[in-house]
Amino acid sequence: MSAFYPDLAPGRFLPNVPYGRLASRIVRSVKCRATDPGPGVTVQEVTVPGPKDAPSVSLRVFQPTGLKAAAPTLLRVHGGGLNFGAPEQDDRTNIAFARELGITVAAVRYRLGPDHPAPAAVEDAYAALRGLAERAGDLHIDVDRIAIGGAGAGGGIAAALALLAHDRAEIRPAFQLLLYLMLDNRTTTKTDLDTLKVRLWTPKSNRYGWSSYLADAVARGRPPVRGRGPPRGSHLYSTGLDRRRHPRPL
Repeated sequence: MSAFYPDLAPGRFLPNVPYGRLASRIVRSVKCRATDPGPGVTVQEVTVPGPKDAPSVSLRVFQPTGLKAAAPTLLRVHGGGLNFGAPEQDDRTNIAFARELGITVAAVRYRLGPDHPAPAAVEDAYAALRGLAERAGDLHIDVDRIAIGGAGAGGGIAAALALLAHDRAEIRPAFQLLLYLMLDNRTTTKTDLDTLKVRLWTPKSNRYGWSSYLADAVARGRPPVRGRGPPRGSHLYSTGLDRRRHPRPL
């Protein structure tokens, strides 16, 4: 029996090479090409104030041409295993969302591991969320209908962003769009996955992704503070808040 689903059979020709420090640097050196949005959609680079340890955060903002009234907005966080990726990789989908749904899509450009470990990415995403709310007037954003979302590592960061926004109680996201999210660092402890004939995102890649962004103890599947048991996702950031209301990992 084939290890690949029939529609994905060509995947067996992909090299079974894990991502590590060198491979991640090579991937990051290749710049994603921006996609022309075509008629009906505009795109602009918007800069908003960053967190305490970064002066600013930039976003690629897609909007229906001629947007005048406040519209729903999706803050999108790109994937890339916490180590690579860029907003441009999601251009086609973001353009389609803006065109077909009549919404604004803001793709955040966040800092990556291992150069910028936790909580850099989530803090950048929070700065983007706050910046969108602060610029709601000139960007025609309905602040009561700001959704957050992403895929892979971006989905995990978006989930952590929801927890961070809840704890800080400044902005309340209206919706989460989370796709095959990279959420649970405990997957690094599952040695039974090592024998799977997977491609692209191998168990070794997964371990490197988590360990380069989180502290070693967390990357090995333990909660960041012993005995406190924060929910899955909160290990992607650290706020210093009392999280005893969550007695066990979820």
